[in-house]
Amino acid sequence: MSYTVNTLRTMTRSCEMMRDRVKSVVFKPEDRKVLDLTFGPTAAAELVGRTPEALAKAEKEGRLSPPKQLGNGRRYYTLEDLTKIREALHIRPAKRQMKMLLW
Repeated sequence: MSYTVNTLRTMTRSCEMMRDRVKSVVFKPEDRKVLDLTFGPTAAAELVGRTPEALAKAEKEGRLSPPKQLGNGRRYYTLEDLTKIREALHIRPAKRQMKMLLW
């Protein structure tokens, strides 16, 4: 089967148009990408430098809002929740100091 240059150009344009249509549907410019991570109470507490009991106490006292819950009752926190916890408890993450190694 032989194709003329014009036929190949037409096929190329058609493919490019289809590619652009697919991109416009799949990669909508107004869509926002998010990092959807969740953490259980133990992991969340470790990440903010507190114990799970300390977080539960702060929630009970009303200093923190209660965590979200799954249908099975398991509690979890999002990255946004961890930021709010740090702000509410005045936790300032510090850079870890590197220990100098002596050789």
